[in-house]
Amino acid sequence: MKILFSNTKKLILVLFIFFLWSCGNNKEQKKSSGEFITDTNNEQTIPEEMPVKIRWINDSENLYTTEEKDSLNNIINEYEITSSDEIYILTIKNINPYEDLTNYSDALFNVWKPGKREKDNGLVFVISRELGELRMVSGSNIEKKLSEEDAYHIINNIMIPAFMNSDYYAGTKEALQLTIQTLQE
Repeated sequence: MKILFSNTKKLILVLFIFFLWSCGNNKEQKKSSGEFITDTNNEQTIPEEMPVKIRWINDSENLYTTEEKDSLNNIINEYEITSSDEIYILTIKNINPYEDLTNYSDALFNVWKPGKREKDNGLVFVISRELGELRMVSGSNIEKKLSEEDAYHIINNIMIPAFMNSDYYAGTKEALQLTIQTLQE
């Protein structure tokens, strides 16, 4: 399991996506696997494989029961109401066309744009049981409150041990609670 924060990679990906958009700028691009499509609502170029965020918890790997998802959603919702910070959790099997979870997570963050626009206060946990990896990606205002050391501790001392015992809910819930506690300090 890995954790990487890379603002440079985020910037490179954003510039690459902008470059593709400005070169093609064709709202009627053909949809086929691995190609880019244009979101006509936001007029931005996005990989078609990106999942749509539905709630705070987007569990495409079915790691959580309905009750567990509701519980995690409630924790995040209560925190978001008091702080305006947005936290999402995505479980994902397939990261195509990306070769690694780092690039996928950065692209996902740029597509989802979690957090308030003027505050850049979003955080996404990207979990892939299939790949045996997880990653936290955050906006600049979250990074001011949640250091790389904090994220490393949360992932390596809480999430990974629980996940190794297939206790995804307990690991996620405890990690989420510690993340929120750290952000509130």
